[in-house]
Amino acid sequence: MKGIEVESRDINGNTPLINASGHGHVEIVEMLLDHGAKVEGKDNNDATPLYSACQEGHPPVVDLLIKKGANLEASAIDGCRPLHTACGKGHLPVVDLLINNGANIEASQIDGWRPLHYAACYGQLEIVKALIAKGADMNALTNDGASALGWARRNNHTAIVTFLQSRGAADDGVN
Repeated sequence: MKGIEVESRDINGNTPLINASGHGHVEIVEMLLDHGAKVEGKDNNDATPLYSACQEGHPPVVDLLIKKGANLEASAIDGCRPLHTACGKGHLPVVDLLINNGANIEASQIDGWRPLHYAACYGQLEIVKALIAKGADMNALTNDGASALGWARRNNHTAIVTFLQSRGAADDGVN
């Protein structure tokens, strides 16, 4: 690519690949990778192009990055991984892609939050169902003792509360 530095960075440390991934520009992502952009390049918060694509919900970009060898378990500074952010943002097709390609549904970030905690906390019922169907531990607790059911209850996500209770999930008793 004449005249373009594929690893240049903006003030937040974003490379052109991170920006293109987050905006869902699959053709540009492919072109940048073909011209030497690093699939594991990180921004100032250690987020990768895959993380950015998962956060914004772009399945074609996620699929391409996985095929190009992106690390499904690469975490940002806080330990948040691509699956965590996709679950919290409600991007079910991205969640399915990640899980079907081997993402760890029990991955825990620094404070003990797992993908199920994100889905329950942010009201993502279909993702909660998908994670439980794949065997996620519905009684796992965060470092401060909170469960997925507890987060759903505290945030008034009654459909998730009802679903988790119907599956036998235990509440954490944290207010």
